[in-house]
Amino acid sequence: MSEYTGSPGQVVPELVMDDRETTGRGAVFASLVTEPLPRLTATLGLRSDYFDYTEGWSLSPRAAFSFRASDRTNLNLSGGVFRQSLPLVLLAQHAENRDLREPRAVHVVGGLEHFLSDDTRLTLEGYWKDYRDFPVDPAEPGLFVVDELVYRYGFFFNHEELQSEGRARAREVELLVQKKLAEGIYGLASGSYSRAEYAAGDGVWRDRVFDNRWTASVEGGYKPNNQWEFSVRWIYAGGAPYTPLDLEASAAAGRDVLDADRINEARYPAYHSLNLRFDRRFQFRGSNLVWYVSMWNVYDRKNVAGYNWNALKGQVDTLYQWGRLPVFGLEWEF
Repeated sequence: MSEYTGSPGQVVPELVMDDRETTGRGAVFASLVTEPLPRLTATLGLRSDYFDYTEGWSLSPRAAFSFRASDRTNLNLSGGVFRQSLPLVLLAQHAENRDLREPRAVHVVGGLEHFLSDDTRLTLEGYWKDYRDFPVDPAEPGLFVVDELVYRYGFFFNHEELQSEGRARAREVELLVQKKLAEGIYGLASGSYSRAEYAAGDGVWRDRVFDNRWTASVEGGYKPNNQWEFSVRWIYAGGAPYTPLDLEASAAAGRDVLDADRINEARYPAYHSLNLRFDRRFQFRGSNLVWYVSMWNVYDRKNVAGYNWNALKGQVDTLYQWGRLPVFGLEWEF
């Protein structure tokens, strides 16, 4: 990739990669399921990973416990250490990146599962996660490199030598009620509150780009018979964080330049959308043909996708996601 100006305005040198890398990785996992006490089930696990490119070897223990408090109620608790190798597209950009530590996450998850009836289940669950050894770029000390996949539309850009100094943390509480198909009706409703933060090269804790805080969804349907199905889905997510533009710098450069002093301090408007769908199923011997028609974003909500600098008009433009959209198709099931 040629030289370009990074989001906060710094010059990022040209990156030329003309090499072929061949590597391998392997993993071994073992688990033991036991019942140390009546109504208590314990699962103990250990995973070992090896990545040839970095010559990294690790051990990751896990454990899960489930206690059957009654015929309708279960209490669950699990935790463990999880590791994942960094993408080669990051590791191969600089020779010293081979020495980066593998990101490590410690997860603790606990919850309650209760059957309100034979076909309706209530779940209350919470988790806490702590992440360490994430890569950070000293040239962009306020940005979290792995989140580039979100704000760079699925790509990693140029980076000089990275450092394993990044940290992150997340926690969430979710309530879910699910009704299985009975008498032609099924449905699910959930709501959650979460926090997701990171500390990059400058050590300052900031919200991550997918820290929506409040989320909710309601979906369900009606199947009067094996031929027809009607379904609905509504989803809501609180506004995600973003870094506002530096208006003076954007005007001078004629392109997007982010305000490096306000990283992820602004938030988009909340997202919500309603989808409707109906299916008609034709059954044949050994296969099914499904014809469906649906409408996305029924009430035509103008959900904001982002903001960018319009160099021709000298102003900020708002980019919107899909508006109301009809969709139809055929599925052939074997």
